[in-house]
Amino acid sequence: ANVTMLSIMNQTMLAEKGLYECIDYLHRYFPNESAAINYIGLCRINFNRVNFRKTLELAQRGLQEPNIQPIHTQLLHAYVCIALGAMHRRDGSYSEEEYDKAYKEWKQTQPKVNENDMFKIAEYYHAKTKKDYQQALEIAKTIVSPLIRLSFVSDTYGFLGNYAMAFKTHKEFKDLSDSLSAREVRQMAAEHSLQLDVARSENEAKDLRLANQALKLEHIS
Repeated sequence: ANVTMLSIMNQTMLAEKGLYECIDYLHRYFPNESAAINYIGLCRINFNRVNFRKTLELAQRGLQEPNIQPIHTQLLHAYVCIALGAMHRRDGSYSEEEYDKAYKEWKQTQPKVNENDMFKIAEYYHAKTKKDYQQALEIAKTIVSPLIRLSFVSDTYGFLGNYAMAFKTHKEFKDLSDSLSAREVRQMAAEHSLQLDVARSENEAKDLRLANQALKLEHIS
């Protein structure tokens, strides 16, 4: 299990480093191109670390990018909602009014892909913030990611006072977490690699455009 977790940590750190490099590259050479997809990858990494403050910071920075695709705007707003909702409930570092404002802004982006887990997680945190735990439970049960689903379901059963089910689902969560296989590690690594490949392919295309522009300038001069 320790080797498995170490492998996950190493892959995550490599993905994180690559995403920051992609952002720096775009900002240096293509300031009018959006690096939002890279910020979304970083938000996901920090959300998985339960580092909500960093998730919020990265999502807000991502929303400042130029020419963002609508789906990227929706996802970044969802991360803002998730982070604010989590921190409001955890330590009150953000007010419910601040959270409500962020939630309203997210809903105004009119998310279309309702099956996206991050949208479901944002709605889950909204239900919990409003203390509608039955609604939170119903949303939690629809989350695709098994670890997140079991964690949220167990937590919500606790708020509902159903401690037997809270314990049962927490045990399922613990058993699943402890049984992470090498195949699952490879799958996680592949997901991180895919994020990097998408970002790199976009950058390579932009790199080619930059080279072509340079050749045209040389030809003109």
